[in-house]
Amino acid sequence: MELHADGHTPDDQEAVGILRQQLQLTQRQAQVLHWIAEGKANGEIGTILGCSVNTVKMHLKDINQRLGVPNRTAAAAVAYRAHIRHANGHAALPGRVIPAQNPSR
Repeated sequence: MELHADGHTPDDQEAVGILRQQLQLTQRQAQVLHWIAEGKANGEIGTILGCSVNTVKMHLKDINQRLGVPNRTAAAAVAYRAHIRHANGHAALPGRVIPAQNPSR
């Protein structure tokens, strides 16, 4: 597995770039959101990025505010949707990722 000088794989770098572009985040916010979407805890993210848990929490608070979401789970969902939007080349996604059930049943 190829690693960059900062210890991240090219896939990590690409994912962070997509989040920066799609969600208008800073580099560090995109890095934190990437690792949140990967299921990492704040302490793990701090270790990966070489910062304190409190710094990670501060970035998460800023991310949640910028994205208009209440928690890390919702932020991870926004990250997921940004990656789908990028992969599909669409400017926007439908309001729901999972289609509503057919109401005629």
